[in-house]
Amino acid sequence: MWVVTIFNKPAYAAGLLLDDFYFPGSIAARHARVGEPRVAELNEFARKIARDKDEHVPLFDPESGGRNAQVLLLLQDPSRIAAHGSRFISRHNNDWTAGNTFAACAEAGLDYKDVVHWNVIPWWAQDPAKNPSPGKRRSLADESRRAAPYLAQTLELLPKLESVVLVGLQAQLAWDRATHAPGGTLGRDLNLYRCPHTSPLAWNKIGSDGTPNRETIIRVLREAARTVTASLTKDDLMDHRSTRTIGRHPRGRR
Repeated sequence: MWVVTIFNKPAYAAGLLLDDFYFPGSIAARHARVGEPRVAELNEFARKIARDKDEHVPLFDPESGGRNAQVLLLLQDPSRIAAHGSRFISRHNNDWTAGNTFAACAEAGLDYKDVVHWNVIPWWAQDPAKNPSPGKRRSLADESRRAAPYLAQTLELLPKLESVVLVGLQAQLAWDRATHAPGGTLGRDLNLYRCPHTSPLAWNKIGSDGTPNRETIIRVLREAARTVTASLTKDDLMDHRSTRTIGRHPRGRR
C-alpha cells in the first residue's frame, strides 16, 4: 500500500500544500498561474535554462513575491519533489526543507509576498536520470559551475531586490566564487546574509557556537525581514491578495 506523508505541516495547516493526494488539483491550479505578471518573465527564464541545459528546472512560485520580491532565499538545488512532483521552487512543497523554510520564515515575520526562493543550481543536481554512469552521481561542485552564469541573470530579473540570504554551504560557495571572479560585482549593493541550510540534516544540528541551527536560521531571516520596505503599490497588494485567495485549498485529506 502506498503511504503519503505530510512533511510540510505548516503548508498543510494553511491549506497551501502542493500535493495532489491531500489537496487534489493543487499542483495544476498553481501551474495555471505561472503566467501571472510577477512571475511570467522569471518562468520564461527557468524554461530557457531547462532548454539550454537539458534539465528539469522547476518554476518560480506565483504565490511568492516574484519580481516584486525584496528578499531572495538562495539554496543549493531543488528537491526530488520540486523537480518531478510540484515542479515549483516553493515553500509549499511537501518536503522537509520546504516545511522548515515555511516555519522559519513565519517565525521571522518574512512574508511570502516579499520573498522569492531559488537555487544556485536550478535543477536537481543528483537526479538519477542524469547520472553520468550507473552508480556514479554528479557532483554538486561540477553542477554549481555549470549553473554559474545563471546566478547574475537571476538577480537582473529582480528589480526590487534588497537582500539575499545564502541558505547553506553550497549557496555560499557559489556566491563567493561569483563575487571573487575577475570583474565580479555580484550583489554589490545588496544586503547579504548567511545561515545554515533548512534541510532536516542541518536544521536539527547545533552550530559551532553552541546555538541550534534552527535558531540561527530564524535570527538571520528576521534580520533580512527588517530590510523589507513598504514599497509595494496598491495594485501589487490587491493582485497578491486576490491570488492568495485563489491559491488556498479547502482542508485536505488527513
